Amino acid sequence: MRFNEVEIGDDDLSWMIKKDACLHCEEPGCLFACPAPGAIVQYQNGIVDFNQDNCIGCQYCVSGCPFDIPRFDKETKTVAKCNMCIDRVESGLEPACVKTCPTNAIEWGIKEDMLALAEKKVDRLNERGYEHAALYNPGGVGGTHMMYVVPHGDRLEDYSLPAHPTASPGQLRGLNVLQRVGSYLLGFGVIAAVVHFLAVGPERPEEQV
Repeated sequence: MRFNEVEIGDDDLSWMIKKDACLHCEEPGCLFACPAPGAIVQYQNGIVDFNQDNCIGCQYCVSGCPFDIPRFDKETKTVAKCNMCIDRVESGLEPACVKTCPTNAIEWGIKEDMLALAEKKVDRLNERGYEHAALYNPGGVGGTHMMYVVPHGDRLEDYSLPAHPTASPGQLRGLNVLQRVGSYLLGFGVIAAVVHFLAVGPERPEEQV
């Protein structure tokens, strides 16, 4: 969990608390930016998972995520993040964070049901005087599969949430082009070196006269 203590109004303090984990975007920037086939996968239920065996440690996924979630491990040279307990979900169980939350602040279910529940929570917060309460489900990433209901929706920066996150394929296409160009240049360089070796042979030092 992450929280910021901020002033609201005159001498009124508030804790801006959020569960600091992957939002599992419908259009995941980490997946779009990853050059390693199979290192990042998105399942039909929307969960975005990392395959450590295929990760090459390039950290492009870190740059591609607008929420600053993936973390690079210097020892293993791989990147990791929350995978929404995909092993439990596939077995029909709820994620561990939902199971262990003592206050039932974290809900789990299909997205349509969660959207309806979130709207009810927003309405209840409005009735309690939180006029800017809102559901955080940003359209710039196609929506997310882990959403927040925030009492102070007009102060997203205090929750460490970007107001207008974007991670569409179009915006990261330039990075992918550079990756491909680099791969092509490397391949051409190797081919040129092999051709030169076959045609000329290894270089030999000039004989001293």
